[in-house]
Amino acid sequence: MASRNANRLDTVIMNYKDIRREFDEYKAQSEKKMKVLQALHQQAQVLMDDLKEQIAYLEELAGMEVVEDLTPVTEGTTQSEADGGEDAMVIGPAIPKDDAEEEEYQKKKIKSDSAKKLKPIKDVVNKVFQHLMGIERLEAKTLPSYPHGIDPANPQWPRDLVTSNPLMWFDWKRSIRDATNESGIKKIYSHIVSSSTALVPEAKQALLDITKDDLVEKIRSKWSYMASQWKTREKSMNELADRRQREEDPLDEAEQDENDMRVSKLYEDIDKIADPLPDKEKAMTKRKDGPVIKNSRPPVACLLANQICAWQVKPELLEEHPEWVDSK
Repeated sequence: MASRNANRLDTVIMNYKDIRREFDEYKAQSEKKMKVLQALHQQAQVLMDDLKEQIAYLEELAGMEVVEDLTPVTEGTTQSEADGGEDAMVIGPAIPKDDAEEEEYQKKKIKSDSAKKLKPIKDVVNKVFQHLMGIERLEAKTLPSYPHGIDPANPQWPRDLVTSNPLMWFDWKRSIRDATNESGIKKIYSHIVSSSTALVPEAKQALLDITKDDLVEKIRSKWSYMASQWKTREKSMNELADRRQREEDPLDEAEQDENDMRVSKLYEDIDKIADPLPDKEKAMTKRKDGPVIKNSRPPVACLLANQICAWQVKPELLEEHPEWVDSK
C-alpha cells in the first residue's frame, strides 16, 4: 500500500514538473513576444508623431502663395546664396549632371530617407527647439507666445536663466515664411549642425547621413506642428474666456424674455412628441409603504447599489438616531 502511494506521489510530482516546465517555456515565449510588441508600438508611435508633424507642415504650406523659381539650387546652398541676396532659406536638391553624379545622388538620397525616419533625428530636433526656446517640453501648454512690442536687444526680452542670452521665440500667429520665424528656423538648423551632438550623442551618424533638404524639412515640420498646437490652445482659451464673459454679464430684460420664450417653446415641442413606449407604464409594479416599525434600526444593505448615504437622510432623523451611523 505504501509503495502504491509512493508511486502515485512520484507520478504527481513528475506531472507537476512537466506542467511547470511547459509554463516556464510559455512564459519565456510570452515575454519575448511582449518585448517585440513593445518595440513595434514605440516605432509606430514615432511614425505617428512624424506623420502629424508632416500633416501640420503641409497644411502650413497649403495656406501659402508658392512662387516657382526655376533657378537651380545645388546641394548645401541656400536659395538666397544662389540669388545673391538675403532672402529666406529655401533648400533645393542637387541637380545631377551625369550618370556618376546621378548614382551618387541616389545613394545619398536613400541614406537620407532612412536617416530622417530615425528617432535620434527626431530627438535632436526636439532637443534643440527646447534648448533655444528655454522650455522643458514641447507641448501646447508650454509653448510661449511671441512678446510683441520688444526685440531681443531689449532687457525685457525673455532670457536664459543661466547664460542670460535672449531666448528664441516664434510668432505662431504668422506664417513660417515670416522673417522672425524664418530666422528662428535658420538658427535651429545651424545649432543642430554645429553642436547638437552634445545634446543627443546618438544622433551623430544620422546627422552625417541626412541631407540638408531633409533636415530642414524635419525642422519645418516640427515648427508647423507646434504652431497648430499653439493656435488650438489659443482658440480654446478664447472660447473659454468668451463663455465666462457671457456667464458674468447679466442679460437685459429683452434678452431674458427671448430666452424664456425659447425655453417655453422647447418644452412645448417636447410635449408634442409621442411616447415611443405608451404601454410601458402598464408593466410597472405598483408598490405601497409597509407598516411603520418603531424603535428599530434601518437594515444594513449588502449591495452597494442598495446602500444610502447620510446626506440622503433627514438631518433631524440622524440627530435622533446616532446609532444608525455607527451600525455595521
